[in-house]
Amino acid sequence: MDQQLINLESMKDTGNQAFKDGKLIDAERLFIEVIEAIEYIDEPIEFFPIYMAAINNLCAVYLKLEKYNFVCEYSTKSLLKDDKNLKAYYRRAVAKKHLLEYEDALLDVECILQCETQNKQALELKSSITQIQSQNRSARNHIKQLENTGTYIEKPMKPFPEPKPEPTEESTAFKNRTFSYKGQPGGS
Repeated sequence: MDQQLINLESMKDTGNQAFKDGKLIDAERLFIEVIEAIEYIDEPIEFFPIYMAAINNLCAVYLKLEKYNFVCEYSTKSLLKDDKNLKAYYRRAVAKKHLLEYEDALLDVECILQCETQNKQALELKSSITQIQSQNRSARNHIKQLENTGTYIEKPMKPFPEPKPEPTEESTAFKNRTFSYKGQPGGS
């Protein structure tokens, strides 16, 4: 059991280094291997810190890879084990923002701010989300006003113009032909 713990810790550390080196696919693979190995252990309590670190780090990888659904999945998995994991709330909130699930993102941000009222990242994220929501409301209201006044007419897009045909060898040769006359250079 001790050797297994050392091996999994080493694999997690290798994943961390791969992440730092920008080798995100390698980091993803290593973190998943650690998580899956620990999930199959009968008494995983001594592996809990490694397990949580691997899940949190995998979420960081998925954020970088813009795999937002996976960020949500693994952050939720982490929060089911430890509902005080602020990193998991933050990463899930960022992912929810990118998935345009603003209300859910704000709920996660509020969980962070309940624990750390001055958390700078959470406050910035909250501000960003509320600003987007405000802009969306303004745009919807503007469209409603235009619809109510009859000035908003949804116009179909104009089709793109047909592309010009590529020149053929014959047309290029014809354009590039040269004429020469007797007594001039190139003539007979």
